[in-house]
Amino acid sequence: MKYYLKPIFTMPKYVLAICLLVIISPLFGQEKTLNELNDLAKSIRCTEILKADSISDLVIQKATEMELPSALGTAYLNKGASAVCGGKMDEGISYFKIALNAFNSINDQKGEFEAYELYASVYLRKSMPDSAFHFSKSQLATAEALEDSVLIATAYLTMSSIHTIIAQNDSIVYYALAGLKTLGDIENDNLRGRLNIGLGNAYYQNEDYDLAVKYYTQARQYIDEDDLNMRRIEHNLGSVFTRLKAYDSSFYYLNHTIEINKKNGVKLFLAYNYQSLAENYSASGDCENSIKYNLLALEMSNELNERRSKSGVLGNISKCYLEIGKVEEAIESAKQAVELTKEIGDQDKLADSYFLLSKAYEQKGDYKLAFDAHKRFYTMDSLNLGRDKQATISLLETKYETEKKEAEIASLSQQSTIQSLELEQKNLAITVGGVLVLLIGGLVFFVTRQKSLKSSQSQMELEQRFLRSQLNPHFISNALLAVQNFMLKNQSEMAVTYLSKFSKLMRETLENSRKEFIPLEDELAMLTNFMDVHKMRLNDTFEYEVHVSDEIDPEVDTIPPMFVQPFVENAIEHGISQAEGLGKIDLFFEKEQDYISIVIKDNGGGYVQSNTQAKDHVSLSTTIIRERMEIFNKTLKRKIQLVLADIKNEDGKTLGAQVELKVPFRYI
Repeated sequence: MKYYLKPIFTMPKYVLAICLLVIISPLFGQEKTLNELNDLAKSIRCTEILKADSISDLVIQKATEMELPSALGTAYLNKGASAVCGGKMDEGISYFKIALNAFNSINDQKGEFEAYELYASVYLRKSMPDSAFHFSKSQLATAEALEDSVLIATAYLTMSSIHTIIAQNDSIVYYALAGLKTLGDIENDNLRGRLNIGLGNAYYQNEDYDLAVKYYTQARQYIDEDDLNMRRIEHNLGSVFTRLKAYDSSFYYLNHTIEINKKNGVKLFLAYNYQSLAENYSASGDCENSIKYNLLALEMSNELNERRSKSGVLGNISKCYLEIGKVEEAIESAKQAVELTKEIGDQDKLADSYFLLSKAYEQKGDYKLAFDAHKRFYTMDSLNLGRDKQATISLLETKYETEKKEAEIASLSQQSTIQSLELEQKNLAITVGGVLVLLIGGLVFFVTRQKSLKSSQSQMELEQRFLRSQLNPHFISNALLAVQNFMLKNQSEMAVTYLSKFSKLMRETLENSRKEFIPLEDELAMLTNFMDVHKMRLNDTFEYEVHVSDEIDPEVDTIPPMFVQPFVENAIEHGISQAEGLGKIDLFFEKEQDYISIVIKDNGGGYVQSNTQAKDHVSLSTTIIRERMEIFNKTLKRKIQLVLADIKNEDGKTLGAQVELKVPFRYI
């Protein structure tokens, strides 16, 4: 297999000596020379990007001429890593793809391992954890096939890093400890140090700062002073000392790592360094310097398109503006932080952004908007309800309600004296009545509990049957056949995309099926992903549209899960297959008093015809749905309603099928 590259007409002077070395090397030693050049480029690919890039271009040129796929693949990996460090992530991915093809051509599993590792890291940077997990699993599988303990421990490190980004601290610790256990007594100080950094990150995010310092300090014993990971350790120590209010220590570590990163021109790390330095100034009461360094971090984040860093910076700027009384500027920065964290899908930062927005509106005196923002914060930050900042929601709600009901409160205060006198006279009656109520209540509770347990057991069995009916072997078989088809056609990117969407669909289905009510936006995300998976499998033989009324707030309004999907699947598998031309599915979500009306329309052969042609499938799905409705309706005052019908024109011709569901909704 040959790889082609446009000739390099110019190159920096500092590479000329290396070029001469390659040209005059004896033929039997040139591959060794190229490997040494690759090692050199790897050691500087994120600290001296231009130099590393030029060396990689030279190796690519020579390796292409000599048809050396292994050296060529490594050079493209180095070139891709330099691009990522420079903020050009899509360009880096394109180089990784070329490298992986080169390694695959000669079954170079160690090269494949490194490619998977870099793939996982760049998708992590792009806030795409599902894709990062996919490549980390390929990385681990390759390491296990090689039976190489160091590579297996490195794969565990990658998985620990992915869980760090999505703040799953227990999983961070699990994979970091698994890596250390796998490493055992093997001498690899750098890897051992990086695994200790992972443990420090877990405890830092869990706000156990003393343990975080312990593991960061332990990591320093294994990492070389000039290694990039030493800069990460110093940065993290600076951040944790800020939380411990040891500002002198924090300034020392942050300023030292900034000095080194400025010297080496590592802008990505500098963006995070400036952000942490700004947090330190803010925590120590120096808002002027905090804003200065936040703006520097924002400038670099924009230049590198590093959205995760940018979202944190915008939040910090909002805090500073609040402290110095610039309320409008604080509101604007918090709004930008909310939008950006929505894009990258970081739920923890989104919760913090809503919290900042609520504080800004509260300081402005707009208690309605403050309460709305805090309600969204409450939804996002459900794992942190015990924090002190959560207590402010009751205060905001009180202020908001007080503003609307001053007259009513005044009237109630006038009646309080009369009510207290009446209560004194009724104390004895209340005591006797209370005893009777407790006895009757205990009896009612016992009977109700028994019924509830039976109902819950029935619902669980139905849920399990329902889940199995959705994830049946036929559907999974179709999915795997679709992946196999993509691979046979050499459509690896389509296969990866399909697998990513399919795995996401599996996870969403499993998570949602365990809950009684979920936000409508989660149901919409699952339905959209479900239809996208089928579109890819069926080669885009149908299209769909989802229409959500403006009266619905998908983040706040919740509905029972997994009621819509079976009817959408019916429309795909048995409805639009009868359509003349391109299939079309429309979903409509509207509010009708205490219900959300959900209408599923298709342009197929109609419900009656589809039902006749797929009798067994429709019967199973419809029966389970009706049984779930009966269970839910026993516990709900507002009953779920279902209407199945054909869509016909004036001449009575069937134009398609329509399913209408009316489900009660709740507010989060």
